Amino acid sequence: MKNHQIINILKTFSDEDFNYFRDYLRSPFFNRSKQLLNMYEVIVNFRPQFNSKNFTKKNIHNKIFPTFEYKETTVSTLLVNLSYLAQDYLMYSNVRSNYLKSQDFLFDELLKRKLYKLFEKNAAEFERILNDNRGVDVDNILSKFYFETDKYNYNVINKTFVEKQTHNENIELITNRGKHLIFYFIIQMIKQNLGLYTYKFNYDVDIENNFLIKFSKNVYFKKILEYLCNNTGDSEYSKVARTYKHLFLMFSDFENEKHYYDFKEVFLKNSRLFSYDEKQFLSSSLVQYCLAKNRVIGLDSKYNKELLEIYELIVKNEYYKFSFSDNLPVGLFRNIVILGLRLKKYKWIDDFINNNRRKLHAEQRKNMYYYCHSKIYFERGMYRKALDNFSKIQLSSSTFKVDIKNMILRTYYELNLTEYARSFIDSYRHFLRNDKTLSVERRSAYRSFVNIVQNLLDAKNSNKKSHVTYIEKRLNDKENIAFREWLYEKVSELKQEYKAVV
Repeated sequence: MKNHQIINILKTFSDEDFNYFRDYLRSPFFNRSKQLLNMYEVIVNFRPQFNSKNFTKKNIHNKIFPTFEYKETTVSTLLVNLSYLAQDYLMYSNVRSNYLKSQDFLFDELLKRKLYKLFEKNAAEFERILNDNRGVDVDNILSKFYFETDKYNYNVINKTFVEKQTHNENIELITNRGKHLIFYFIIQMIKQNLGLYTYKFNYDVDIENNFLIKFSKNVYFKKILEYLCNNTGDSEYSKVARTYKHLFLMFSDFENEKHYYDFKEVFLKNSRLFSYDEKQFLSSSLVQYCLAKNRVIGLDSKYNKELLEIYELIVKNEYYKFSFSDNLPVGLFRNIVILGLRLKKYKWIDDFINNNRRKLHAEQRKNMYYYCHSKIYFERGMYRKALDNFSKIQLSSSTFKVDIKNMILRTYYELNLTEYARSFIDSYRHFLRNDKTLSVERRSAYRSFVNIVQNLLDAKNSNKKSHVTYIEKRLNDKENIAFREWLYEKVSELKQEYKAVV
């Protein structure tokens, strides 16, 4: 019952959604079944987790049909029908919340119904809003294409083709439609290419024979982008083309670092042209490049400082904002703190946390405060304080859960809390077996890390050099192991202890 598709949908609802969906079900235009409305009223009493022992089909049936004999098929049918209505509601909500798409549907319908005066009135208002919109992105470009199409269709229906002015107007509409379509295609293709290059740099995947990569090489993307930079007749589109040209070269010609600095310069210069979503994407591309360089060159490369500068630009200019949220993402906040710790900029990190934690969602601020300070205390060797902060964290994300577990295990080891560490290893292994959100690579790296920590504990208690030799051999192999540097450090400390004993 708790895994039924209607329950999975309802778990995503906000308080506002619950109220709106109730109104949706009450409307005879969308729903004529009082039983479905009654079922909904029963089900919502079990939110938000829907995991009460009383949350069963039989109890729901008895609430809706108190005088009838229980039939599971009746409840199952109602649940399926309620799920269909919930999906319709999601579609309806999406259309209503997306002004650009909804207006295209409206214009199409106005033309079909020959409501030309109303089309003219709405088109004039829409054009004003479209030109004053949030900035360039693929949705905006595609909306311009559809709008120019609607205007062209209106001209075909309503205007005579003997007038030269009409010909010129239609030629301009056709040209603009083509221009919008070209830019939509180019930007989307570059984004797909970047997705493939990200896999290449993150997971060492061979993409040279991939269809999209070969297609991009054969159609001479660089030459097309250069043409668009110089021949659009539109200064805004020229700047967009120039920005994406350098973005494409930054990853397709990865070894040439000049492309990175060219892209960085042109993006910062033209950032005002782009929507929140596009600025978020473009700035994150700078981050991805620096991370990729770190993987190729090493964690101590010059790109750590470059990455910190990019993070500062993102936070200062609010490039983290996008259409669904104005809040600073916790993942970005975490990554900035981790990088600051790697660079040992403790004062800078403290200032960053104090100056920016209010930009986080209100429900996440306290947890992130304790989380970040636990990492700071751990890195500075203040392990008791780190443990104290661990106990105050309540984060549900698997990323943070794993992060905290890794810190707790290392903290137990540093404090010589051997029994705590051994007990924690058992629970951590159970977590790794059951958490399905972790990738295979990460699960493997953490499992190896846990196993080697157990080997370290055994070596520490037995004083046998053979244990250390075995650990060193594993660390020197190409095995996927998390926190390899820390593990090397602990092995070195054990070897020093052995020398001291001798």
